[in-house]
Parts: sequence; C-alpha cells; structure tokens
Amino acid sequence: MVLPVVLVFGQGSRLKQIKAANVFDVKSGKIVYKLEGTTKGTRTLIWDDYGRLQYDYKVTVTKIMGMSNSEENLSIRTKEWMYSIDLEAKTGSKMKVDDALAMTDAMTAGYSDEQLQQTGEEIKKQFDAKDVGTGVVLGHTCNIMQIEKLKSKVWTYKKITLKSEMAMGGLMGSSTEEATSMEENITVPASTFQVPAGIEIQDASKMMEGMPGMDDEEDE
Repeated sequence: MVLPVVLVFGQGSRLKQIKAANVFDVKSGKIVYKLEGTTKGTRTLIWDDYGRLQYDYKVTVTKIMGMSNSEENLSIRTKEWMYSIDLEAKTGSKMKVDDALAMTDAMTAGYSDEQLQQTGEEIKKQFDAKDVGTGVVLGHTCNIMQIEKLKSKVWTYKKITLKSEMAMGGLMGSSTEEATSMEENITVPASTFQVPAGIEIQDASKMMEGMPGMDDEEDE
C-alpha cells in the first residue's frame, strides 16, 4: 500500500529519528480485529514499549473464484529482530530491526527534509490521498485518511490503525479490518514476544549484507 511510502517521504525522517520515535503513542495494549470481505478471519495485535515490541497473530481464509486459501501467520518484533512466521508450514524468516530501518533510510538518501516533505505531498496527490475528517471506533476518535486511487480508507488512533477498508472490485473484491476490542496500557509478559518452539527460521539479514545503506548507521 502507498501509506508506508507516503509516511517515509512525508515525515522527513532520518534513521536516528525513526529509531528514536514511538511506533504507537500508547505504551502497551491488545487489539482484536475482525476481517470481512474477500478475506475473512481474525487478527490479534499485542504490543509494549510504544510498539517497539509487537506480537501480531492472524488467521484468515481468502476465497476468490470459488477457490479457498487458509493461512495462519505470526509476526513478532523485538528490539533487535523482526520475525515473519508461517505457523502452518512452521517456517519463518528474521531481519534485524536496524537493517529494516536502514532500508527505509536508504530510500530517503540525498533528500533534504524539505524535499522529503514535498515528495510526500506529491505522492499523496498521485494517489489522491487526503485526510477526510474523523470517525469513532470503539469510542476512540480516529483520523481518517482516504486513498481514492486504491479505493481505501484508514482510521488511525494515536498512530494505531483501528479500521481499514479497501474496495478494489473485480477479482480482488473488497475487504474490511476493524477492531472489535481494545485494551490500553496493560502488563504484557516478556514471553509474548518469543518465537514459538519448532519453527525453522532463516536469517534474511545475512542475505542483505553488503547492500547499499546496510552499514550507514554505523558511520553516524
């Protein structure tokens, strides 16, 4: 989706700023989402330390042209690693958080903060992305961004997406993901962010060694 690109270029962020920033503006919490449309299922997001620690579990069934595909996936973020796990196949990959952030920083190399802001606005115009007011989800007032070219809307509360809609039409159909419950500032056991036993993990960071931007943060 265009949103991550818009945010990268639109906020004028550098690697040190990104690393220091809170992912969410709520220290800890748990959200359960319901998915409807072409893809149906549930999602559970648990976080701590303002999103620097995350557990994101999703079970879905996607039906297109009479064919059905089920998935059970888990994403975990620690302060050092980001894991993407297929629980059905019991396989996954991991990448260092610093490497992922360095990739983001490499996208903005050569841009001044003013140029980043300008590029972000240009990208928003290309996709006809704009803020369209506020809405309420689970009693929380959210800012709503509409991306007309993608036929989508996103409701965010304190940097947390509580609802998203996309109506692409055709084979892609439509999809909605909406929070059905939310707890804020809860105590989260450290074990929540541990990779389950029996998962074969490949290190994606090793495959990225030597790529441009991967060692830039060490020179700052």
